[in-house]
Amino acid sequence: MIWRALIIGDIHWRATVPVARLDNLKLALADKLLECWQIAKSNNVDAIIMPGDVFHSPGIVYSTLADLIWLLREAPAPICAIPGNHDLFASSPESLYRTPLGFLIQIAMVQNIDRKSVELNEAVALSGRGYDAAVDVDPAVYACPERSDKVTVHVTHGMLVKEPVPGRHTLMQSLLELDNAPDVLINGHFHLGTGITQVGSTLVINPGALCRLSAHMEELNRQPEVAL
Repeated sequence: MIWRALIIGDIHWRATVPVARLDNLKLALADKLLECWQIAKSNNVDAIIMPGDVFHSPGIVYSTLADLIWLLREAPAPICAIPGNHDLFASSPESLYRTPLGFLIQIAMVQNIDRKSVELNEAVALSGRGYDAAVDVDPAVYACPERSDKVTVHVTHGMLVKEPVPGRHTLMQSLLELDNAPDVLINGHFHLGTGITQVGSTLVINPGALCRLSAHMEELNRQPEVAL
C-alpha cells in the first residue's frame, strides 16, 4: 500500500515584513503555498504535514488569520500539524486553545496530531509531539510514538541537527540510543533544514522552512524546499 505526504516546513505566517526582506512576505508565502498545493495535487498525496510554526506569532490580527484560512481551503489533502514555539504563548502547550493555530484546529481546518496517534490507513500510524520545555533537553521527546505494527511516522519541532550548533539542540546520533525511535521522523524548527538522513532504523526528514526571515548568507543561498 502506498501512502504519500507532502511535508511543508515552518511557514511563519504573518502580515508584517521582516527587516531582512524587501518584498511582501505574506504575498510571497501565499504564492509558495499555492505552489505547494499544486505539488500535492499532482502527486495525489494523502496528507499535508506541517511540523510547527505555522504562524510567526500567536498574537496575529483576525484579518491575517482569515487570509491564511482562504489559502488552506484550497489544500487538496487533509492538513496535519503540531504547534511550534512560535504558535504558542510563552512556548506553553496549554495555551494552544487560545491561539490562531488552535482556532484552525477547532474549525477542523487543521488536524492536531500533538501527543496523539492517528491511524491514517492500514499501513501508517501518524503521531506528533509539539514544542514544549522538554524539547532538546530530553532526547526521548523525539521518540514518542506508541509501539505499533504499522509504519510509525512521528512529527516533532526542535533543534535536531547533524552537527553541534550554538544554543540548545539535539544531535541526530542520539536517536540511536532511544528504545522506541519511529520509522520516520519529520522535524521542523531548524530553518536551514537537514534534508533526508538515515539514522539507524529511522529516516529523519527536515526540508527546512518555507519562509526566509533573516539575511544570513546561509539563508540567502538556500533554496526553499518541501519534501514528498
